[in-house]
Amino acid sequence: MLSVIRRCSTSAASKPAVYSHRSGAKTKAKKSTSFSLKTPRGTRDFCPAEVIHREATISAIKSIFTNHGGEPIDTPVFELTDVLLGKYGGEASKLIYDLGAEDGGEKYSLRYDVTVPFARFLGANRISKMKRFQIGKVYRREQPVVQRGRFCEFYQCDFDIAGDYPKMVADAECLKIVDEVVKKLNLGPFTTRVNHRSLLGGVLIHCGVPQEATMSVCSSIDKLDKESWNFVAEELQTKKNIPSHVISQLEKFVRFQGDSKDTLQMLEGEIKSPQVGESIADLNLLFSYCNAFQIAPSFDLSLARGLDYYTGMIFETVLTEDDLKTGSIAAGGRYDNLVESLTSRTKKPFSVPCVGLSIGIERIFALLQKRQENPKTITTEVFVASPQKNLLKERMAVCGKLWNAGISAQFEYKNNSKILDQLQFCEANAVKYVVIVGAQEAAEGVVKLKNMATREETVVKEEDIVEETRKRIC
Repeated sequence: MLSVIRRCSTSAASKPAVYSHRSGAKTKAKKSTSFSLKTPRGTRDFCPAEVIHREATISAIKSIFTNHGGEPIDTPVFELTDVLLGKYGGEASKLIYDLGAEDGGEKYSLRYDVTVPFARFLGANRISKMKRFQIGKVYRREQPVVQRGRFCEFYQCDFDIAGDYPKMVADAECLKIVDEVVKKLNLGPFTTRVNHRSLLGGVLIHCGVPQEATMSVCSSIDKLDKESWNFVAEELQTKKNIPSHVISQLEKFVRFQGDSKDTLQMLEGEIKSPQVGESIADLNLLFSYCNAFQIAPSFDLSLARGLDYYTGMIFETVLTEDDLKTGSIAAGGRYDNLVESLTSRTKKPFSVPCVGLSIGIERIFALLQKRQENPKTITTEVFVASPQKNLLKERMAVCGKLWNAGISAQFEYKNNSKILDQLQFCEANAVKYVVIVGAQEAAEGVVKLKNMATREETVVKEEDIVEETRKRIC
């Protein structure tokens, strides 16, 4: 067994060819008669080290979700196309993978996120109150960028609160959950930017943006964390036909320099509308609840979040010291009308207000794997070895007992492996204990239990090896 086990480094330079991690960048096709064994564009395989690392990260996040009362659900990776279309904005809807029609005429598409499927789940089951989390693969037909953790197939990690609760309480808890996740994973300094979709809509109307163009303008403004104002202004004027005087008004508000309190006060003084006033009151209430949770998000009017289904508070969390430039590592917001929009054509329309968050888990994976240069690939706690040959069955018997007791264990398949090779395998893979089965020990009905960290050896009766091993592991 030792002869076939290979460690898999996550560094780009040492990544084996069998694990394909391609950027998806466009290259000139080469004519070839040979068949290429590669993954589809925007997808990748994961080696053992990566899978172990990802599972540990997901487990840490799940523990926070369950601490907040979250219940896990799962939904199909494809949905009825009609359920997905029109929920993500004009540009995003183009990224949905269409699977076509099945027998019977129903059209299916791969899910774009797990939020719309959750809303469909609520409506289909008439659930009016729920805290749920879901971690699963989603699919987007876009240009992958490996360096920023962007792929066509990737995991989403969501937590949502459905139900009619007092204003901003559930919203504040979502921000608290994100704060806990970033801190538990030791991702470094970060900031969470908050805005209110209704407030942004009121500002756009005040500036003269036509009602039918608000979503399109929002999608442009949402690019300000990556692009300059000049880029956004040009896009608004040339591609979305927004007049220059309207763009000038937008700039006045969107690029206002000041802290959260100053900006909200400026907006309240400049724009006299019930929509804007109510949204500002919501945000002030949210910040007071965040203060009770001992977290400190900041207000940013330029935050837009391009998805169509948001109706209230929206947020985005980014790392402030991010060498990888991974972008946002968490985002979300309130979507009070999504369930109702999905059930409006049914016999019994149903409405549930919701707010949720999505952890940018792929970007977090990329960041954590970059920091962990030599991840442990083997999770074995005990290795059963022997210094002599012809003791294979004896080692198998001991290993079988450990497995029956739920203890992670391995043994050497070869009948004549050198003891030094076996111990080196244990050191290379951080195996904690070695059970040594020798010819003399086998005759006496005992084994030696070796602590690999201290090199201490203890003679143990073979019938007691499970109990003694469990004591040390625990």
